[in-house]
Amino acid sequence: MTIIVTEGAQPEEALEYMNRNWPAWAEAMERRGGRRLGRELDHPPTPATVRLRQGRPLVTDGPFAETKEYVGGISVFQARDLDDAIAAQSGNPVNRYCPFEIRPFPDGLRLGPGAEAFAKGDDSAGIPWLLSAWVHRGRHAAATDPALRGECRDWREDLLRRGRLVLGAELGGPETAATLRWRDGETRISPGPFLDIDSRLAGIDVVSCRDREEAVALAATHPVARQDAVEVRQFYTDPGLGETLDAGAEPDGSGGEPAKRPLEDA
Repeated sequence: MTIIVTEGAQPEEALEYMNRNWPAWAEAMERRGGRRLGRELDHPPTPATVRLRQGRPLVTDGPFAETKEYVGGISVFQARDLDDAIAAQSGNPVNRYCPFEIRPFPDGLRLGPGAEAFAKGDDSAGIPWLLSAWVHRGRHAAATDPALRGECRDWREDLLRRGRLVLGAELGGPETAATLRWRDGETRISPGPFLDIDSRLAGIDVVSCRDREEAVALAATHPVARQDAVEVRQFYTDPGLGETLDAGAEPDGSGGEPAKRPLEDA
């Protein structure tokens, strides 16, 4: 998986460059057969951080980490190994302006039936939200504990039965990550995550919900929330979608025309 990193909205010249060069890169990735899906998160970000303490959810408005750089989107693709993944993503025109963090799903990725619609930008069944599980450095070993991983798998299966899971999985540890940054006319590669903080991103899940309240409620049931934290972020959607869902309209499953935004698949 590629985590697209940003500091905020891109300048017009960056958008022009990315959109001009995006089709050729996307076509090359299609021929390569590795690209699966990707989406941009909403800007400006309006996250919430959820913790479960003594059986009660504690919700804080704002991101888990107060940093200059933050996650601006995700892209999921197949690669033989880290070197193959770096080679594929280093040509992505988005990387000229946005750093990338590449990280594997060591146990595979669980995809729900709504993953294809999510990839196309069809959110008629619900608004997509990213739930990011953050684990403190002192509990990194707990993040790989088989019992906790089993709980997370069971949690996803429950969401899948309820029609809420789009995709999700645990991520490889910080030692499996690489960060790509464009510097002085070339891609510079450094080992490790893009953020150097005392917590690690342990897993990601995309869920489909009616609104922020439901997304926060699902985050509070995540097994990681008991000891650590789960950040809730909305993906970019058609601005009129919330009104349609609030009105109680039943999704017709037709898909319709997906929301349009520059580099929505990045």
